[in-house]
Amino acid sequence: MECRECQRWIQPYIEKELNDRELGEFLKHIEFCDHCYEELETFFMINRAVAFLDQGEENNFDLRSLLRNDIKEQKQEMSRRKKNKCFFILTVFLCVIVVLLLVLDYLGILPYSLLRFLLTAPAFS
Repeated sequence: MECRECQRWIQPYIEKELNDRELGEFLKHIEFCDHCYEELETFFMINRAVAFLDQGEENNFDLRSLLRNDIKEQKQEMSRRKKNKCFFILTVFLCVIVVLLLVLDYLGILPYSLLRFLLTAPAFS
């Protein structure tokens, strides 16, 4: 990713509008590019400061720490979505296999009856 593209993604990052592919590229770039990280830090601080002022809060806050936490949370969220996607794909795959086996059993293509095996199998105690 080039710096120019990364800098265009700063505001969408702050507003949490990047998809996982874009977010991954963006986070990887700012991890190694000090210039883009500083740009992100500046925009993030301005955005958060305005939000705090709009809410009428006058607390002391560490905006750099907030940014580090936000980046960490974004990475964790992206990882969680990736795991959920993998789990969903695996679940669909297993369901397709079960349906396929049941259809093959119904058509008599399997050398033994899967349904008969399942129905006569001893219950686990």
